[in-house]
Amino acid sequence: MRKIVFIFLASIVFMSCKKTDTGITTEPGFCDAVSSTYAADVQPLINTYCLIGSNCHNTGSVNNGGELTDYNKVFAKMVDIRRDVNLGIMPVNATITTEEKKKIICWIDNGALNN
Repeated sequence: MRKIVFIFLASIVFMSCKKTDTGITTEPGFCDAVSSTYAADVQPLINTYCLIGSNCHNTGSVNNGGELTDYNKVFAKMVDIRRDVNLGIMPVNATITTEEKKKIICWIDNGALNN
């Protein structure tokens, strides 16, 4: 009986520690003064920090996240990009400014248009 109780309690503890947060939230108004576009703002940052500067997500990349060489590939990974940029996990070999972070995050939050 003790074994069953222990397994039951261990299961409850394990399940309660499961991460349920599916995204990063920003404070209200975070993107109010930010109007970024893919072509003018996001693509140059991706090129600088993810392709050229780090050589992590170039053509043929097998790194986590894969290639980020065009809009469709960036769009497909936008949730991961947003999370990693916001948490400061990416870019790996560089530090981006708060304004650069805002450009990427707000572009995504505003629909990640191909503009």
